[in-house]
Amino acid sequence: MDLRDEFIGRVAQGASFADIGGLWGTVNEKVSVAHRHGAGRLAMIDVSTAASPWWTAFEERRQTLGVPPVECVSADIVQLTAQSHHRQYDVVHCCCFPHVSVLACRLGLLAHPRTRLVVDWHEVLPRATWRRRLGALGDAGWAVQRLAVAATPVALTFSELHARRLRAEGYGGRVEVVPEFLPDGEPVAPAVTRDATRLVFAGRLVREKHPAVVPAVVAALRRTDPRWHAVVLGDGPETDAVLAAAGAAGVADGVDVRGYVPPAELAAALGTATVLLHPSEREGFGLAVLEALAYGLPVVVVAAPDNAAVELVVPGVNGVVCADGGAESLAAAVLEVARLHAATEAWWAAHAGTYTLAGCAARLRAIHETLVS
Repeated sequence: MDLRDEFIGRVAQGASFADIGGLWGTVNEKVSVAHRHGAGRLAMIDVSTAASPWWTAFEERRQTLGVPPVECVSADIVQLTAQSHHRQYDVVHCCCFPHVSVLACRLGLLAHPRTRLVVDWHEVLPRATWRRRLGALGDAGWAVQRLAVAATPVALTFSELHARRLRAEGYGGRVEVVPEFLPDGEPVAPAVTRDATRLVFAGRLVREKHPAVVPAVVAALRRTDPRWHAVVLGDGPETDAVLAAAGAAGVADGVDVRGYVPPAELAAALGTATVLLHPSEREGFGLAVLEALAYGLPVVVVAAPDNAAVELVVPGVNGVVCADGGAESLAAAVLEVARLHAATEAWWAAHAGTYTLAGCAARLRAIHETLVS
């Protein structure tokens, strides 16, 4: 289940629910999720003009899904704030993406000097990363990010990596690091039995997560034991590349690409594999790594400038941080961590409370309370 859907399911019962910006792509809306979980009053707020075809598409989707009539508001946050002088909020907590939303929030709150703004900074990208991804336009993206950083009174990150990067961008305000939590909000029991020659990859199949290296890792492992095989969970544009790589490496029979799977199947895969292979070069936190550790599953990650998932790994205890993402290095790391199940389970038992929904919510509430006390 989508982490956002899981959270909505916990808080929506009997509450009023407003989806802000949910028209984008239409199917990304969360109004239907809130309705399914018992929300009362429903609203969709989006900056799209009333004449936008997105509203029509949303209405058609609402009717198809059997959602009752929804209050539709075509406005941006600045307009809504200007219309709400009768109400004073203590804290407004927003996401850093897109960065212009931070600027809009700060502008909209100028009329409310007592209201504190907190911004979630999932990632802070260096200028070189912006340029690598967008070319000449990268400078513009970095400039907007820098403006948003400057407009942030209180910052919250999910990793020490991005807390440091905020400082590197010249941020001098308050920074709080609050980790993410398991989708189900509670630690899970480790598996009773495992397949000693199965590794699992879980995540979006996109280039920066490097799923296409998995077949080469399996091929390298099969030189030590022909029983090695991999389960690849997730969808994305690299699906064909993974399948092609499996064929080229001669391990098409040993790479099971399943696409997106429901939570129960994900749990079964993590609970019966012997290692999570996570060769991603970019993670704002590393939720897939956290889920694996909750199952007592040791992990293999790669040291990369944008990879905060390495912060979850204690080498030799619950995994290995590879210096490079080559297939031979990764295969050697898989063999090294395959013996760490007992140590990983012990690590999780000692740290599980840090990564629960209740624990993270309590920390967030405490941060908010310090702002209004």
